[in-house]
Amino acid sequence: MKTSKTFLSAVIVSMLGLSATLSAPQALAVDKKAYSAFGCVKIFGPGAVFSSGGSIGNQSSAGFVAVQCPAVKDATHIQSGVVQITDQNPTDHVGCMLFMEHRNPSNSAVVFNNSPAKFAPFSGDGTQLLSFGPIATGQDFAQYYYSCRIPAVHNNKASMIHTYQVVEAEPNL
Repeated sequence: MKTSKTFLSAVIVSMLGLSATLSAPQALAVDKKAYSAFGCVKIFGPGAVFSSGGSIGNQSSAGFVAVQCPAVKDATHIQSGVVQITDQNPTDHVGCMLFMEHRNPSNSAVVFNNSPAKFAPFSGDGTQLLSFGPIATGQDFAQYYYSCRIPAVHNNKASMIHTYQVVEAEPNL
């Protein structure tokens, strides 16, 4: 009789544990990717892009350069993002926006969902981080990218983008 009580107690404890596991809130699957700025592409501006050790910068004193930096999309939304920069221009700062873009299936119009623009808060030799919050996508054919503006050289010092990162998340199924 004692054996059957012990067995029954073990079964009840196991069932309670299973019940707690099944009713637990869903966790998020997080996917964090970091990219070299070497993958960024100039899209316009009078400046001239150069690369150095995986970073890109504007080597021209003629004006800014605008670049787009693609990121792989393989989850349902962006949880956060970061761009690492060095801003050497005290009057015209490095600035970036994080975009999700897709085409409307009914009329092919471009649909954007983007973060607010972030700018370097100061200039100098050290690196800075521009941090971005969540962006919902929900679109199978959406694409992610940063669109950044790099100011002209100031006192022979170039502003640069070093790396960028996107953190995606989606509920575990």
